[in-house]
Amino acid sequence: MAGGAIAALAVAAVGATQLAAQASDFSECVALLFYGSEPPTPESIFFIPLTWIALMLCPVLAVSFYPALDLQRQGAQCLLRTGSWPRWIASKAVWATAMAAAIVLVYLVAAAVIAGQGVDTVDDFENMIFDAPVRPSFVVQVAAVIAAVSAASFALSLCLSPIVGVIASIVYLVCSAYLCLPWLLGNFTMGQRVGLVEVPFSEVTLCLGLCAALIAASAAACLIVLPRKDLLGQR
Repeated sequence: MAGGAIAALAVAAVGATQLAAQASDFSECVALLFYGSEPPTPESIFFIPLTWIALMLCPVLAVSFYPALDLQRQGAQCLLRTGSWPRWIASKAVWATAMAAAIVLVYLVAAAVIAGQGVDTVDDFENMIFDAPVRPSFVVQVAAVIAAVSAASFALSLCLSPIVGVIASIVYLVCSAYLCLPWLLGNFTMGQRVGLVEVPFSEVTLCLGLCAALIAASAAACLIVLPRKDLLGQR
């Protein structure tokens, strides 16, 4: 694990140099990774953007299973002795945050590598597929939505079961692909839908606000539901 972390940081350092050199192209390359799909219309054939869903699901899968499994094993013993639910939840939340952040870091490094392949290529892609300029805030939106969806899956996996968390995340992402609605956060992470989500004010402001609300609701659910769990009965 330590070796992997060091390697990831080394690769991130290389990617950071590319990002600093070509910041204007970096957000476009992130949009290429999270290309997604165009909003479906009556005249078009809807297809599920599998690559986009896979990218969004990787952090969800990373944070959904270990905390729930730990709760059934060593975590349950620790809680029975100490009774400190907030500390246990906080420790698992820190672990989940680190895992999701590591995956997002890999995505950003991949985008930085793409940006380093050449400005002309990136500009050609932009002219071909993006209906509106891709702003640097798109990168923030992607990271925020991944954090929010992962937090929701984390809470569902602990309060109900990991399978419920993963299935709920898949359904939510598929709905985001099918419906171009602002409360379906996946719409804020598709390069194909940059500037197409109709919102009453700044797109990034609404996205960050909704993500913060979802993360807060997930934390509240954990703090309310988990202390009521029968740790002896579930073993």
